[in-house]
Amino acid sequence: MDGVLVLTISGKDRAGLVEKLADVIAAHGGNWEHCRMAHLAGRFVGLLEVTVAGDHQQDLEVALRTISDLDVMIAAGMATSEIEPLRQFDLEVLGSDQPGIVRDVFKALAVAGVNVEELSTRAFS
Repeated sequence: MDGVLVLTISGKDRAGLVEKLADVIAAHGGNWEHCRMAHLAGRFVGLLEVTVAGDHQQDLEVALRTISDLDVMIAAGMATSEIEPLRQFDLEVLGSDQPGIVRDVFKALAVAGVNVEELSTRAFS
C-alpha cells in the first residue's frame, strides 16, 4: 500500500537543492505529487506531498533526512481517496497593514467554520 508523506523543507538557498531533493525521492520510488516552494529571508522553504510504496517509505524517510544543508520534517498524510470532497472558493483581502490583521481575518473565518487550504500574504510599503 502506498504511503503519503507531507514534507516541510528549509535550507540555505543554493543552486541544485530542488534537483537533489527530486533525485532522492525518485531514487527511492517516490512520486512528487504537489508542492509549494518559496524563497524567504535567504532560505529556500517548501511544502511537498510525496507518495511512495510502503516497502520503500522508511528508506526514503532516512534518505531525505540526510540531504546536506536541508532541514526536513516528515508527517504522514492521507491518500486522496480518504479525503472528503471540498467546496472551495478564493478570497482576496486587501487593506492597510497592521499588527494582528492576519489573526483578525482568520478569527472571522474560523467563527464562520471556514477551513483554510492555502494562504499567501504579501506586505507592500
